Amino acid sequence: MRFDSPSNFGPAHYSTITRGDKAAPVVSDTDDVFDADPADFAPPAPARPGQIKFVTDLRAQYDEAKAQHALMTGQPFVPTAWGELPTTADAASEAIDKGKAAVAAMRKARDEAVAGGGFFTDGQAYWLVQVGRESGYPYAKVWNEESRSFFFDRSAMRDVWARGRRATLAEAEAFGVRFGICGECGRTLTNPDSIERGIGPICAGKF
Repeated sequence: MRFDSPSNFGPAHYSTITRGDKAAPVVSDTDDVFDADPADFAPPAPARPGQIKFVTDLRAQYDEAKAQHALMTGQPFVPTAWGELPTTADAASEAIDKGKAAVAAMRKARDEAVAGGGFFTDGQAYWLVQVGRESGYPYAKVWNEESRSFFFDRSAMRDVWARGRRATLAEAEAFGVRFGICGECGRTLTNPDSIERGIGPICAGKF
């Protein structure tokens, strides 16, 4: 699945402000009635510092989720080529609204990349990622070698996003042989063939 940068979240689309929706001044035949509102000719209000910071933060959040999605799916991460920031208040407000939607969509895609859960690693630590039945959101348990079990840690999912990746079948097999636990489902291996291989046939089929 490929996700392009949200083109309407960039600044190039907010650099021009027109006021073509308001009527031009109308002067009566006697030249003594002027119907135009002076506000029609006022320059657009500049973007406020808080708006600029919000847009900047949203861009960073989008690229963070984009990088995490790439990590989960094995795709290369290419940072978004953002242009200039919006210069008017109206443009910044629109960029914020569209930016929120873009960040939410990318985070959803990231979460869907681990929708099936499973065995994750960074080469040293091991995580068992599962998905809440009611919330639908992923959470992670981290492997503790001393207790020889996976345990829940609130920061574990953040660690997976930051440096984890989907383990390979070979890594899962090596883990199972070493500890007698299936890394993919977290259960103790009991079948002789599964113990020897380090993983059961059902979980092996998920790789």
